[in-house]
Amino acid sequence: MKILFVCKYNRFRSKIAEALLRLYCKDRNLKIESAGIERDFMHPNVPESVNQVVAEMGAKVVSQDSQQVEPTLTDWADKIVIVADDVSNDDFPEEKVERWEVKDGNEYDIESIRRGARKIDKKVKDLVKRLNE
Repeated sequence: MKILFVCKYNRFRSKIAEALLRLYCKDRNLKIESAGIERDFMHPNVPESVNQVVAEMGAKVVSQDSQQVEPTLTDWADKIVIVADDVSNDDFPEEKVERWEVKDGNEYDIESIRRGARKIDKKVKDLVKRLNE
């Protein structure tokens, strides 16, 4: 299975979901990517606060660079998980989409990052459980 996590900029929510799924699911046949629907050229990398929260959870962000959703990625994915409350389903094949309503965090407010990460953590654990059924 190939899973694509999507959020607005690929700097917080989708990166955390990707890191946690890699931590919790050791299935070598599972392929995981993350991307954003927009590119933030002023802030193209994962903030240190996100790396800190992910490390506190025992995981690691694989790529510090954000990437933008491209048709090749959406075609590649078997499942597209929108990890955002500010991203529309409209640009993705309906049959592939799963939606998690997670608010964006403020990179300068680590508690907002932790709150979002805890919500994502619960959703990822549920996803792992479903993948293992």
